[in-house]
Amino acid sequence: MPGISVAMPIHRQHPGLGRAIACVLGQDVDGDLDIMLVVNGSDPGAADAARAWGERDRRIRVLHHERASLSAAVNLALREARFELVARMDDDDECPATRFAVQGERLQDDPPLTAVGCAWELLNPDGGLQIQRPPTDARAMRSRLLLGNCLAHGSMMLRRDAVLGAGGYDESLERAQDYDLWLRLSRDLRVACVEQVLYRY
Repeated sequence: MPGISVAMPIHRQHPGLGRAIACVLGQDVDGDLDIMLVVNGSDPGAADAARAWGERDRRIRVLHHERASLSAAVNLALREARFELVARMDDDDECPATRFAVQGERLQDDPPLTAVGCAWELLNPDGGLQIQRPPTDARAMRSRLLLGNCLAHGSMMLRRDAVLGAGGYDESLERAQDYDLWLRLSRDLRVACVEQVLYRY
């Protein structure tokens, strides 16, 4: 498998950041990892944490976006990504070591796809888990997305050039930037999921 880039915006420093980065560093992939920690805004704690991680592992790069904007931060990572496949990861979530390999294989096996998600766990404040299972088929996904966003943004793997070619994330939107992108991509049946549970939100 070719290398995989990872886009992880960091808006603030918090205890979950180390777990999220450890999940990425522990991915069981054959190719190289290009991990981009995007300091999203001017929070000094976030910048310090990102810099410290960058000094610990050569695979980690630190990017900066002065104004806090998730859309702009991910677009920056897409433009700067060294590899065609770009995995999203939120800075307070978790995933198993098999995630990137499984999603990357789906994208390799199905060239028309631009974005691939997975089944995911929703951790409730009381500690309970709910498993969300989005459709695995692109046609079924298009229909399901018309009812609402069923995908966890951090769980997605994207084709860099195809997403940028579609206009990337709409930076005028303060919320639901991911949902807007999935709707645009799904018109051409370019969004699907793998059936495995590979993300915890």
